[in-house]
Parts: sequence; structure tokens; C-alpha cells
Amino acid sequence: MWLTLATLFLVSGNDSAQAAAPIAATSYGECAAGGDSRTLRLDVTVDPTTIVPTRSQNRDPAAPHTSKVRVTLTNPGSRPLRLTFPSPCFLGYRVEAMDGREVPPADAPVCAAVLGELALAPGASKTKEFRWTAREGVDSYKPLPAGQYRILGTLAKRFCGREGQEEPPLETAPVVVEVRPAAN
Repeated sequence: MWLTLATLFLVSGNDSAQAAAPIAATSYGECAAGGDSRTLRLDVTVDPTTIVPTRSQNRDPAAPHTSKVRVTLTNPGSRPLRLTFPSPCFLGYRVEAMDGREVPPADAPVCAAVLGELALAPGASKTKEFRWTAREGVDSYKPLPAGQYRILGTLAKRFCGREGQEEPPLETAPVVVEVRPAAN
């Protein structure tokens, strides 16, 4: 299969408890006393899941030398959400080897040190697409060793409530990708 999807549902309480929870709306968005009252859905897709990295100095190689990684945050709840993040780069992904070792990012986005905000209507989603070249770090043309790797979608920590209570970052379940021996 060329397209693989991993999903994480974060549910705090049940729908009736969420409806009854006291909500504090501030410049940081909303949260219930004692924690995040929202239900968020975070998905990651990788297409294709088999990649043949290249030693070429082309910064934008085409398939099969690159995979598209799409990370999607969805509000499956019945009320709109306003989310506040410490940076506008709140959706991302990370790669790890099968032994759990983190693989350095092949391309790191430049993010301003300003708050990022996102408003999601009920059922609405925000998707960010990335290009993964299976190379050993930023500005490297050296391919990763052949083998299997895990790609996980990430959502940065977020703030809510009057004091800007910090809610933890989230990750999806991993999608396993195969890196084949590098092409010249």
C-alpha cells in the first residue's frame, strides 16, 4: 500500500462531561479547570512508504527519492476551538530508527518566536504537508542507511486558561517506512 495513515485521538472525559465543564475563555483560548477539555484528532499520512534516497545535490528530488508527509489536526467536537501555540510551527513530524533513536530532521522549518493561533470550527481540519528525503540532517546530501524507520506526526504544546496553562505536545502512532539502498 502506498499510503499509510496513523491516528491519535486525545479525549478528556466524555461528551456529557465536556458539555458541563466550566470553560474559561481568554487570549490563550479555552480550557476547563484542571486541564484540557478538548477532543483533538491528530493524523499522519506518508506517501509513498518506500523511498530510495539519492546522493544528488538536487534539493527537491522527485519520487521515488522523496515522500510526502501530511499531518492533520481535526476538531471532531461539536463546538469551535481556538488553540494557542508558542510558535506558528505547531504541526510537524519526526523520524526515528526502529531502535527508537531520533533521526535528525532533513529540513527544519524556520519559525518566528511569536504565538501561533488556530481556530477550528466543529469538524474542521488544518493540514500541513512536508517533504521527507531520507537524508542525514539539515542541508545533508548523505542518504540514511537502508532499513525501516518510523514517522510520527506531532502537535506542539499549547496554552489555555487565564494563566496560560500548558497542555502537553501530542504525537500520532507511527507509520513505518522502508528506506532502500541509495540511488546515485
